[in-house]
Amino acid sequence: MPTSPRPTVVITRPREQSHTLAQGVHTLGLTPLVFPLLEIRPVADSAPLAAALSDLSRYALVVFVSPNAVTHAMACLTQVAQRSPGDVWPADVPLAVVGPASALTLAEHGIAPPRHRIVQPAGSAEEARFDSEGLFARLDMASLQGKEVLIVRGNGGREWLADQLRAGGATVTIVEAYQRLAPQPSEADWAAVRAGLQGEGPVRERQAWLLTSSEAVRYLDTLARETLDATDLARLHEVQCFAPHARIIEQARALGFTHLQLTGAGDTRLLAAVAAWAGINQEEAAAAQRMPSSASSASSASTSSSPRTPAAQTMSAAAGMSGNDMHANSAASSTARSPDSRVEHVTGTPSTATSFRPSMMRWWFVLVLIAVLAIGGLWWMQKRIDSLTGELARRQQANDTLVQEARVLSREAQASAKTLQAKVGGLETQITEARQHQVALEQLYQDFTRNRDDWELAEVEQLLNSASQQLQLTGNLQAALSAAQSADARLARADKPRYNALRRALARDIERMKDVPSTDIIGAAIKLDEAILQIDTLPLLSGETTLEREPRPTHAAKPAAPLGGNPAGNQGASPTAAQEAEAAAGSWRAHLAPVGAWFAAVWADVRDDVLGLIQVRRVEHTEAMLLSADQGWFLRENLKLRLLNARLALLARNDASFRGDLEIANKLLVKYFDSKSRRVASVQLLLKQAQASAVSVTLPTLAESMDALRALKRE
Repeated sequence: MPTSPRPTVVITRPREQSHTLAQGVHTLGLTPLVFPLLEIRPVADSAPLAAALSDLSRYALVVFVSPNAVTHAMACLTQVAQRSPGDVWPADVPLAVVGPASALTLAEHGIAPPRHRIVQPAGSAEEARFDSEGLFARLDMASLQGKEVLIVRGNGGREWLADQLRAGGATVTIVEAYQRLAPQPSEADWAAVRAGLQGEGPVRERQAWLLTSSEAVRYLDTLARETLDATDLARLHEVQCFAPHARIIEQARALGFTHLQLTGAGDTRLLAAVAAWAGINQEEAAAAQRMPSSASSASSASTSSSPRTPAAQTMSAAAGMSGNDMHANSAASSTARSPDSRVEHVTGTPSTATSFRPSMMRWWFVLVLIAVLAIGGLWWMQKRIDSLTGELARRQQANDTLVQEARVLSREAQASAKTLQAKVGGLETQITEARQHQVALEQLYQDFTRNRDDWELAEVEQLLNSASQQLQLTGNLQAALSAAQSADARLARADKPRYNALRRALARDIERMKDVPSTDIIGAAIKLDEAILQIDTLPLLSGETTLEREPRPTHAAKPAAPLGGNPAGNQGASPTAAQEAEAAAGSWRAHLAPVGAWFAAVWADVRDDVLGLIQVRRVEHTEAMLLSADQGWFLRENLKLRLLNARLALLARNDASFRGDLEIANKLLVKYFDSKSRRVASVQLLLKQAQASAVSVTLPTLAESMDALRALKRE
């Protein structure tokens, strides 16, 4: 009689962690299907993890969020310390885990009580909540305030526990020990899933899914919507799902799954829920698994013993019968050995006594045959199960080999794709360069194919742009006027009627430029340069020689006039005695004249020095008299900078800045320098002349000519 196929249990754990659960499902007599929705891999950069594990003594608590975190962290610690984790881990640094599986993984690495303190959610196996909330309820936050806590997790983990620790005053450091990747199921796996979804009967009785991660549930929904059609997707949402945590149930319900059951943490609870769903009594299943081994041992014992009597052989052949049959068999034997019963049967009806023994022998034969058939059937079933198990193992090994080959081919394909991508990038670069060359060639071709009018207009436009730039940027009216006149001359040489409108506009612009009054900006700049050169020679009010002295006239010796008249009138008279005496006195005075001149010069110097000791002047600003030598130097430099700024503003045609700087420079000259000095007066005069020559004028524009040129080019 044909039997219905066994239900399928789909296991969504990573492939490396699915073997134990798949073996448990197979033991229940169900068909396991490993359909991994997550792939656990080490992090690409393990430097942060190694740095955190290199100094464990600074942490008040180290939290591992999963067995994967424990496994990868212990591997990194072993590599860093070159010793076993149990020998390296400090005894005074406690550890915290979210479930018993993580604690068991720590014990496998030599970290277990009583040497190490491990904190985990409290309560019985049925009542404990193995998650971050259950672990946080067990932590002593008062002892963690102001201390550093290390959390080891995978990529993209929850932030709830870290936020609660930070809110409690702890300093939290998070490192990633592994990364969760999303594998791509093969077509064979999807074919097995579709076969379970498309069978006969309710789909929830044919296929069950073990969902062990919220992230796996989200990835399953995404893959199903991309791979399955609408009918299979609806059937997938109706399969029976088992999950160890309420958060996974909520995620699956939000994605549309309808038949959900919360089992609690641990593979044992998952298998118990699956067995209840499949209607399997686990005790009977375990007894059924033990029957073949006991039967085979009994058979071997009977064959290896010494020869027995036919009755003993019959009893040995009936060794597989039930207890009630054995009890009936022993009762029949005792009846046959009793003389009274034999007499009673003999004295009974002859036909009854005669038919009793053949009837019992037939029943014995039937019972022995049934026992032999049962033992043979169990033996054949065990052989069949062993054959199927071996075939499944071979297929699994073949699938693993294919997966490895596929991974190698995938890596080769990725390498080839990178190479092709690099080649494509090079080709794109060459194509871009070729396009640029093409654009340049097209531009050259257009330039060569322009007619004479285009060249003439381009030349006139260049001249007008140059004139406009001279007016706007430098304010050089003469250069702009020269460029505009050159453009007009170029149009005049062409002598074409279509240029008349442009020439009229250009003539009006030239007249406007000629009407602008000329300003001697260069002359004003030269005057400012002369004033800057004289700043260092200007006398300060606080200097030792504040007022310049006029050069003292030289005292020349004058010839003494003759006494008694004009000597010229006496030239013709003859010398007398009086004249001779006078001549003698004049000779004496001539000898004394240089001495008198020297004494007069000395007296004049002494008198000027004595009079210069005390000077009385009116000073408007008293602080000008208190300048030190250093302050005087800085004052001169600031005055130079002001005049330089005024010169730059003049060249830039910034009239407001130019006049403001000149006004400040004049105030500094009046306040701190001796205004009675000719040099100061000369500098002030230069500044006034520069300010007068730099008259601010508004320069015209060539807007009318440019508009006429654009209109001509559009025709």
